[in-house]
Amino acid sequence: MWAAIRECPHFYDQLELMPGAKAMFDAVYSKYGDKCEILTGIPKPRRGIVNATPDKKLWVKRLLSGDIVVNIVFREEKPKFCTGKNCILIDDMEKNIKEWNGMGGTGILNVNAKDTMNRLKELGIL
Repeated sequence: MWAAIRECPHFYDQLELMPGAKAMFDAVYSKYGDKCEILTGIPKPRRGIVNATPDKKLWVKRLLSGDIVVNIVFREEKPKFCTGKNCILIDDMEKNIKEWNGMGGTGILNVNAKDTMNRLKELGIL
């Protein structure tokens, strides 16, 4: 997998949004504004994906918002951003959700936008 990503220039900036992701982002961002931040992981340097950080920043600006804070970390650093129960992480990796919840936060496993939106409503976030 990593070799294929290395061979694709600007891989992370070429990705498209998952169906419903923009509507979900807009719903959360319109309600919480500058309280929202993007927390995204990048591959370790040994993987040789040198453009991951700038590409992810460009991707967020192009597809979501040029105003939102983008925190780019290695995967295992994500829990360090948890500040308590009202700190919400929406992530597609179950391991990240378990670690987030273990830090006292509220993690939502994103499988698809519809289910995630329903979970946000159940929790009273939306």
